[in-house]
Amino acid sequence: MNNYKVYEQFFAKVVEDGNYRRRGKVFQTRNCFYYYDTGTGKVFKCERAVYEVLKKLQDTNEFERVKELELNEEEIESALKQIMESVNNENILKAPLLETFSGEQVTDLQKSLENKLGQITFEVTQKCNLRCDYCIYQKENPKFRDFSQHGDMSFEIAKKVIDYSLDKMKDEFYISFYGGEPLLNFKLIKQCIEYVKSLNLRNTIMYSMTTNLTLMTKEIADYLAGVPNFTVVCSIDGNKELHDEHRKGVDGSGSFERAMEGLKNLRNAYGDRDENIIVNMVITPPYTRERFDKIQGFIEECPYINERNTIMFSYADNGMRHDIDELKRREEIENNIQFMEQYNPIQCWSIEQFQNIEEPNRIFTWGSMLKGLLKIHKRGLSDTPMKKYYFNGCCIPGGRRLYITVDGEYHICERIGEAPNIGNIMDGINIPKIQEKYIDEYIEQSRKYCQNCWAAHLCGICYASCYDENGLDMDTKKIRCISEKFGIENQLIQYHEILERNPKLLVPLNEMEMN
Repeated sequence: MNNYKVYEQFFAKVVEDGNYRRRGKVFQTRNCFYYYDTGTGKVFKCERAVYEVLKKLQDTNEFERVKELELNEEEIESALKQIMESVNNENILKAPLLETFSGEQVTDLQKSLENKLGQITFEVTQKCNLRCDYCIYQKENPKFRDFSQHGDMSFEIAKKVIDYSLDKMKDEFYISFYGGEPLLNFKLIKQCIEYVKSLNLRNTIMYSMTTNLTLMTKEIADYLAGVPNFTVVCSIDGNKELHDEHRKGVDGSGSFERAMEGLKNLRNAYGDRDENIIVNMVITPPYTRERFDKIQGFIEECPYINERNTIMFSYADNGMRHDIDELKRREEIENNIQFMEQYNPIQCWSIEQFQNIEEPNRIFTWGSMLKGLLKIHKRGLSDTPMKKYYFNGCCIPGGRRLYITVDGEYHICERIGEAPNIGNIMDGINIPKIQEKYIDEYIEQSRKYCQNCWAAHLCGICYASCYDENGLDMDTKKIRCISEKFGIENQLIQYHEILERNPKLLVPLNEMEMN
């Protein structure tokens, strides 16, 4: 290769630390090869030889190893020339080293907490009338909770929180009810709604509740339907066979029939306003096409679910659907597509479904997949490498929403679990504690680990997935990191698969906002 030394010197100057891995990511769809550049956010379609050279650089961080590729010298030189031109013209491979994080919570926490509050979520009860196998509080989990012996939130606590929020409410303000099973304390839900109504607020108040539906009587459904802007998130895992597999009562019996009766009551009460009914499904192993087909068949055949209902899905245990060894085996798989087919068949199943239809909203995976595709669609783009790395997927603790436990403690949100609280109804928001636990400690422990990550600008890891009662659990964060990078890579693949085959499916992303 006549110009090998020239290229070697050029790339040594551009990639001074020799770390190609953190500067971008190659990926492939079934038909094309791509490169995502970390610094600029740009995605480039490339020839196979360019893909192979970049992949070798990423995998080894050694320029010399490019010679090992099963390409002839002419192909390697042509690929290096194209990459060099992209470096000069598009500023790729120039992502700066992450030294710290930026964002309002880092630069001015006090000021960021003075902004308007968007949502409060009440843990109206810790009790539950079901014993779902995958619940974080089931017996096999160290956080096991005896649902029959925990308390309810009092109206006194709820009223204090509402009063505290009055001068902080955004023009559109959300009040959510969570549990346990919230309908076990329906009395409190009514009290909160009636109290807010009595205040004659100028704000538009939006309500929501997550329920297993088994206690949704006609009377309760009629009341909720009569409250303006009340959304009900319904937990249903599919047909009777799939639902009853894990969602069981105290006596071990299935809950499907009771849930369907509750859904029917809701549907009848809401009538043609049933877009306020959302179905949330928890997907559990085995992740087979047969299982996905059964879920899809249920959605299409259920008389109480129609095209106006949003369908969401999640995996049991906050999305950790692969153990650490499986995720690490990613490096042993020949390409992204093969790995996705082997370890995440739901994504392959979804893409196949989407390619053949004009209106994908009836496919049960679509709503959740759109959220993942949104961060690819609206990723940061720049002609020159972005100098700041924002605070991953972490929100401003206590700045956008508050979760209030039955005891009146403040937490970041309903997903955060046993993490350190951020205040309480008596003392208010504890800013020094937020600074210590959720800003300083998070940055100090994370930044070195995140320094060499190609996905730093796309990361969605939040506090909820990596905190325990003591604060940040770095071992858990590292595991989540592997899962997150795998997910982002898949989202890049999905997005560009759809872009190649049916780009009209991506149009709704233009109107969606990042949360």
